[in-house]
Amino acid sequence: MKLKIFRWVIVVVLVFGAFILGVEYQKFTYLDACLDMGEKSQVGSHRICVLQDQQPE
Repeated sequence: MKLKIFRWVIVVVLVFGAFILGVEYQKFTYLDACLDMGEKSQVGSHRICVLQDQQPE
């Protein structure tokens, strides 16, 4: 019983780690250029973000 729970804990940790690794990879490979349009306190003011590929130097 304990071994079965331990296996599920390992699976959950691995899936969570893969998700975090994917998020960090996306941050590394894409540059987010965001423009803040309007006042932050007003309803309906949304940020406009454009994804740009980083060019190799």
